[in-house]
Amino acid sequence: MHNIAREKCRADCFLHKNWYGFSGDRPLQLGWQVWGQTLRRAVFSMGTDPFEVASANNFRESCKNSFTILLQFFYNLFTIPLQLGTAILLSFLLSAHKRRGKENMARSARVKADGVAYYHVVSRVANKAFLFGDAKRKGRVLDFLRRSAEFSGVDVVTYALMDNHIHLCVRVPERRDVGSGEAASSGAGADEGRRRDVGAGEVLRRVGVLYGARRREALERDLAVLRREGRLDEAEAELERFRRRMGDLSEFMKTFKQRVSQWYNGEAGHEGTLWEGRFKSVLIEGGEYLRAVVNYIHMNPVRAKIVPHASQYAWSALGAAALGDAFALKGLSLVGVGLEGLSPQEAGVRDRRLSNGVILGSLGFVRRFGAMFAFGFGRRGRRIVSFSRHGADLYATHGQHSAPKVA
Repeated sequence: MHNIAREKCRADCFLHKNWYGFSGDRPLQLGWQVWGQTLRRAVFSMGTDPFEVASANNFRESCKNSFTILLQFFYNLFTIPLQLGTAILLSFLLSAHKRRGKENMARSARVKADGVAYYHVVSRVANKAFLFGDAKRKGRVLDFLRRSAEFSGVDVVTYALMDNHIHLCVRVPERRDVGSGEAASSGAGADEGRRRDVGAGEVLRRVGVLYGARRREALERDLAVLRREGRLDEAEAELERFRRRMGDLSEFMKTFKQRVSQWYNGEAGHEGTLWEGRFKSVLIEGGEYLRAVVNYIHMNPVRAKIVPHASQYAWSALGAAALGDAFALKGLSLVGVGLEGLSPQEAGVRDRRLSNGVILGSLGFVRRFGAMFAFGFGRRGRRIVSFSRHGADLYATHGQHSAPKVA
């Protein structure tokens, strides 16, 4: 009996030292006590020394724990670099996607030429809504077109105003001295000199054409006050604010679209944007290439099956010229365009290459301006497509992934 009690005490002391003594958690302590009692009963039932059994169990647990720790070490050794590399790769891909999105969202430079240049311009109403359906609204839009063109100093060669968009062919003149008519030198300095050559009297006249007599008189009074007080620099800066908006395609379209938006929003109680994003513009070489585009613009109402003949549409330059409109006659006289020799089959084809391109003309013209604006011609750049339309062999630039469609 004494030997059994002694062995029981030794087993309890061992278990208390190895399991019970290292934990400060009372429920865990009780759990280890119950486990120790169960082990002791099993040991005594087998007649084995409890110290040998406890030592063997401790060794096995140590090996098991060591093996688990070793596995965890090698797992972390391989998975942590893998996880880190995956995170870096995902971060790089996400940043590249964001940069690509910003590049796509960023506005690309508009192709413009120095000297006399012709452009085919298209601007659409937002959501392609038919907001210019009645004659009164069309008349007001064309009135703003005339005023904006005179203010900006550009020539509208032809136009076709539809219910939800407008086609224009615009001639931007060479940078010239408005007073003397002498050509200025090219470059950024020439642009500044050209604007300064628009005298104060001419600026006031153009402001009156665009905004009306009240705005012109108010500007005259403000300039007189500044000059009387000796603030000549401020007076010149006020004039320069208007000069910067003259002689440029983008400023002309901005002025025109803003004036139409302000009028329409006030009349119809419209809120939000009126126009659909940026206007599209195609740089056109003169001659037969220009006449092909002008004929294409004239045929818009015919393709839309509004009228059987282009000259019957009153809201185009051709139809207005047939009625004796001076503004339309002046524009058409710049190119001498008619519909002679234009087959009905060709006139009724809508060719998006004439409006969705970037540069249109001869092969040399397209390549020259493409090189100036760093267009890459090839698989990953813009490609040059050749086609015949309206009696001319044309070349145009298009994005590689947006091949021209003929509809």
